[in-house]
Amino acid sequence: MKKYLKSISAAVLIIVTMLSLACCGSADSLNTYYRKFTETQNCTLSVWFSLNANGQSVVTRSVATIDGQKAKFEVTASVLGQSQSVTTYIEQRGNDTYLYQDAGISWVKSKMTDESSDSALDTAKELKELFNEEYYTYDTENKRYVMNSDASVDIANVGKFTDSVIQKLDDQYKLTATVEIQGLSGTFEMVLKDIGETSVTLPNATEIEE
Repeated sequence: MKKYLKSISAAVLIIVTMLSLACCGSADSLNTYYRKFTETQNCTLSVWFSLNANGQSVVTRSVATIDGQKAKFEVTASVLGQSQSVTTYIEQRGNDTYLYQDAGISWVKSKMTDESSDSALDTAKELKELFNEEYYTYDTENKRYVMNSDASVDIANVGKFTDSVIQKLDDQYKLTATVEIQGLSGTFEMVLKDIGETSVTLPNATEIEE
């Protein structure tokens, strides 16, 4: 359970550790969509996986609430009927990123290492490849980008994506795809919504020294 939870929540961790200035572009290019998903400072970002293999099923829903340089994300994973939920916070102060974790009796705060941050940024560069227009055909009638049948994108620490569809629906941005993770295959959905309407209050926490 913990192995699957750690792997699946990586997709959300990658995005929230990249928070920076909000994008102001209005063009409907895939680069604009990528920047909306990774740079919007105030929003709700939900990530949903439904995976299965050899009779095993893994269903995970992650909800990231992003408020400027603060983010709260809640991950609930169900494996073979057993569920586990984890709530974590991330805060950015200048070039430093802090992780808040529930220690049971109280919350603890620790500074993310440079190695962890570098790894997240490297993976984020690969995430951008999922928005590469070379892999897509624009569906004019439905106003959406559809991944070509012979295209696929491998993202380190996340999985292999195929059959991706990216679109804007009213005030939401949505990406759906087929995904393979650690031998499990299934569907993936990522939705950006509540833009400009979210707030996060960090818990009181004891800081762990490096």
